[in-house]
Amino acid sequence: MKKNITSILQRGNITPKKRVLLLVADEVSQERDGKALLTEADKHALSEGWTPKDNNEVSEYNLYTEGRKNIAFGELDAQTTYLQATNGFLRASKYTSYIIQKDRHNLKNKSLKNDIANSAIDNLLKKYDIDTIKEAIEGDAIKKEITKTDEALNLVLGYLGLELDDTIYFYAFELAGEELQRDLLALYPDAKTERGYLEQEETIFNLFTGKNKLSKEVFKKWLEVKAKATETIQGLIDKDELKTEKRDRVFKNFKGVLGGTLLEETDQTGQDETIKDTKTIITGESLYNLKGDFNFVKDLREQAEDFKIFGALVLFLRECSFVKNYATLLGFLELYKRISKVYDIDLTYKIKDYIKKFRDDLEGLKIEFLMLGDDIAEANYKGDRVYYLSESYIEDLLAMPFDPDSVKPDTDNKLKVYFDAFKKLFGDDF
Repeated sequence: MKKNITSILQRGNITPKKRVLLLVADEVSQERDGKALLTEADKHALSEGWTPKDNNEVSEYNLYTEGRKNIAFGELDAQTTYLQATNGFLRASKYTSYIIQKDRHNLKNKSLKNDIANSAIDNLLKKYDIDTIKEAIEGDAIKKEITKTDEALNLVLGYLGLELDDTIYFYAFELAGEELQRDLLALYPDAKTERGYLEQEETIFNLFTGKNKLSKEVFKKWLEVKAKATETIQGLIDKDELKTEKRDRVFKNFKGVLGGTLLEETDQTGQDETIKDTKTIITGESLYNLKGDFNFVKDLREQAEDFKIFGALVLFLRECSFVKNYATLLGFLELYKRISKVYDIDLTYKIKDYIKKFRDDLEGLKIEFLMLGDDIAEANYKGDRVYYLSESYIEDLLAMPFDPDSVKPDTDNKLKVYFDAFKKLFGDDF
């Protein structure tokens, strides 16, 4: 590249446009790679040391110099946008961190961390106080009075539910009564929570052949109870009082993270290994609104109340300025892609760097959310608070307010002045 520039300078017949493009290329090389393409003498010869032949050359030189100034102003504006986005993100992340500190395994814990977490949660879930929280965190938050409590609950219900087969099994165990439950536990100590053993009905029935009469009677009673449970739940589904749907969960192979090599995380094609688990789920909305005295409904409602904080956080994050700032950064990327064609060099590198750093921060926030969800689920499981553990797809909910791949570039607002300015300067070339 440097030899080419030297050759161009030696020929001396450099157009005004080419002079500015060479100066821009030198600036880019120094900022991006730390290498200068031009000497100070070269830069002087291309600018102050050059005398235009006529007004046409003056106009062309000024045109691209004006564009060069706009490029610099735009980069400063993009940097400011990135810093604003990062600032808003860090404040929101700090607030989320308070909530993560809550000790859900010991709800009577009166520690300072729990007091702060409880205060943050209470404020977030207050019916009309969400704007106060946004103002405290974001400064100039968008003023919008919404009933957040019900909205947060309804949002999170779309990502909770009970697996159909599990629900039928656990409901059947409930209907079995103490005597039959005792006999079933004698056959299999974990029969209350693990359905695999008794689910193998035909195999188990064959195993009982030739055994004592008591075992066969126990299994016969179990099949009758299970049939009754199936009839009840299927009846609610048939009457549309309960709704079901297929839900997929995709697991990635993280073997490499646990001590293997990087290559072990991918298959032979270089793609991440994934495992898809498809289940039939009774939806959270239909369970929560079901009338009747069912323990599986009570347990789902209790877990929904625990997870409601996720809905409130997502609604809060949707209104945070960093989401809009990220869209503006994407707008700057579109702008600099187009102006790069005019100046015949990639001018997007700064914007891409801002976007990459911010996406990394967003991934960190997602991890915090997943930790919170895992903590809530673990507290329910270890605390033995509920019998019917919900199927949680909260990880899908987390992508809603800040999934970077779903955000569209904002080329209006502050970007419009730049698009208009470059269009005026370069016309169809831009």
